[in-house]
Amino acid sequence: MRFSKPGQNARFALIGALLLLSILPNLGAWAAPEAIGRLTEARGVVELNGTVATTGAELRLGMRVITGVDGRAVLTFADGQTVLLVPNSVFWIKDYRYARNQPRENRSGTELLKGGMRFISGTMAKETP
Repeated sequence: MRFSKPGQNARFALIGALLLLSILPNLGAWAAPEAIGRLTEARGVVELNGTVATTGAELRLGMRVITGVDGRAVLTFADGQTVLLVPNSVFWIKDYRYARNQPRENRSGTELLKGGMRFISGTMAKETP
């Protein structure tokens, strides 16, 4: 039978604590991406990445917004741009960045994969035409 030496468990605990402290500052990199807008209106069946969504849900990069046969959605982004989706639509948020104080860094990349939409530009289009 083998016994640990005195202080060995404390040493392992200290090493574990130091390892944990070394990764804590990087945990933010694994967090969910920042919200870039909201689903300001959802009627009928509306899904975000395959999950049923309701009015007020947050929009994030890479999301696909899908409206069902009776679905309609209004998406409002951080700069105020608005997208209205009709039934049977699939809309992909490929890229979006809005920095009020850095207009040259602003960008918006979306794609309507199926269906129909209306688009109302926001502050980004006015600041960087």
